[in-house]
Amino acid sequence: MKKKQNSSSTVYAETASRTPTAPPDLADRPFHELRKAVHNGLAIISLRRWLFFFPFCIVAAATFIASLNYPRTYTASTRFERRDDPILIDLPTTEGIGSFAYFRQTLERDIVAPAAMARAVIKLGLIDLNDRDSDGELTPDARARAEALGRSLIGNISVSSKERTQHLDLVEIRYTGPDPDLGVKLVDALRTFYVEDTRTRIREVLEGKKTWYTNRLDDATAHLTATQKQLSLLRLENPYIDPHNPSTVADRLEDLQRERRDLELRLKTAAIDMSGLQELYRSTQMRIAVGARDGAEPGPGLLFSAEAVRIATAIKSIDDQIEKLKLDRGMLDEHPEIVQLRAERARLEERLFTQRRTDDQVASNQPVETADPRLVASDDPILIQWRQENDRIKNQIDTLEQHTREFETRLASTIEKIDKLTVAKDRVLDQQETFARLIGEIDLAAAECNGYRDVLGRIEPILAANEQGRAVTFTEDQAARGSHVPVSPQTRTIMIVALLLGCCAGIVFVILAEVIDHVFRNSQQVARSVGLTILETIDVIVTSADRRRSLIRRVVLAPAAITLGLSLLIVSAGVAYLSVEHPTRYESLRKLPDALLDRLAESNLFPHPSHGAADPGDTAAALADSRG
Repeated sequence: MKKKQNSSSTVYAETASRTPTAPPDLADRPFHELRKAVHNGLAIISLRRWLFFFPFCIVAAATFIASLNYPRTYTASTRFERRDDPILIDLPTTEGIGSFAYFRQTLERDIVAPAAMARAVIKLGLIDLNDRDSDGELTPDARARAEALGRSLIGNISVSSKERTQHLDLVEIRYTGPDPDLGVKLVDALRTFYVEDTRTRIREVLEGKKTWYTNRLDDATAHLTATQKQLSLLRLENPYIDPHNPSTVADRLEDLQRERRDLELRLKTAAIDMSGLQELYRSTQMRIAVGARDGAEPGPGLLFSAEAVRIATAIKSIDDQIEKLKLDRGMLDEHPEIVQLRAERARLEERLFTQRRTDDQVASNQPVETADPRLVASDDPILIQWRQENDRIKNQIDTLEQHTREFETRLASTIEKIDKLTVAKDRVLDQQETFARLIGEIDLAAAECNGYRDVLGRIEPILAANEQGRAVTFTEDQAARGSHVPVSPQTRTIMIVALLLGCCAGIVFVILAEVIDHVFRNSQQVARSVGLTILETIDVIVTSADRRRSLIRRVVLAPAAITLGLSLLIVSAGVAYLSVEHPTRYESLRKLPDALLDRLAESNLFPHPSHGAADPGDTAAALADSRG
């Protein structure tokens, strides 16, 4: 068994009778054990510091160097606003043509559509564009390669849209991939193609909507015209039926019935008046003849006495008054005043009838035909007065006959209308459904035509606005930009991983050395091993040669090893840092040895092995491999 102690060790003795130290409280035992474990671990690391330091530096530097080959991921993005005209949102959908809201739902898919990606690949020249046909178009093989490369780039593109308002979207196109220069160009090309394709699609959709609504308007107009013709024919066949208010047939029929009763009453009244006037006219003629023959003034006992004339005059006055009340004041036969006047007229007619019978008995032996015409034409004042009265009565009879003919004509027309309205009343229930159906079809077709005209009136202005780029406006919120500083891996991540791996390697080596090493380092280890109490220890005898070797280790070897390890760690960490945060400087540093070799080759001291013609296809192949 070996035993080794430092020169600074202290001789000590332990006795069996010594009072042991009191154990810690149960509450403080976990913390005490943890502190003791940490102290022992730090003591072991301090003792095995070189086994910790060298693996730490080597593994950390190796991690830094390995991070140089880790794939870099760069980002590039552009952001723009898309503002839709409110008319686009409000336009209704058509068969086969969706709403413009669908464009907003497929916005992200439209930007990264395979066709758009293939166009971007062709525009950026990522493939060989020399494969063209006689018309100058790309060959199917070249187009297939462009589409395949475009599909491979879809995974590097992410599109996000945020709806700020009902008509405003904020769209961001982001590239994430190994090529920073390609990302800026690609997102800018995709934004340009999306703007162009959107305006083209809107024009196509608007033109399709215009054609569709124009055809629907023509069909609706033809249907409206045909339905209006059917309604006109039905109205000609049923002139007395009002389709909007079928009950007017009954109202008009009731009015005509009332008019018929009034005309019949007027005819009866006119017949009575005509009979009286004719009797009065005949009696006046007989009176003129008798008076001219006898040469005497008519007295109260003769035919058509003054009483009979007065009664007939009173009857005529009542008739004139009734007619005036009807015409001027619009009274009907049921009015109390007219009823009272008719009752008075009836009493006068009875008196006139009685008076006529009396006058007929007196003049029964004096016929008019026996009168001498020369005597009738006598210039006697009384006879002249009676002849004037006779002429007046004749005029009244002619007027009354004319009125009677008018009443009869009106009554016949009224009866004819009543018959027709009666037939129409019987048919109104049958025709009401037909009228309602035709009117409903006309209203529906008219509303449909107006709706189509309204939509066409909105499509045409927005179509013109789209040609001017105002239907959907695109505002660049952020130009396409990218950074040559990769987003993955990050400097902090590399540093943490490298230091963590270095620490883990150092700890592993320390643990292995501690497990393998069986050397006693102090008296306590010996006491625990043999199970005996050590009373005294002897110091290590250090010679001058030992002191010289220790001095060399402390002054020369230890600083040199520390400097070498830290230099390796710092240089590798700096290179890893530059490769992430300053890739331009890192590339210039990488090219520095090649530049030195080029200068040496130019001086003909050393030939450069990399001199030679470079294959231009290697660059595109390397780019495709990196994207793949």
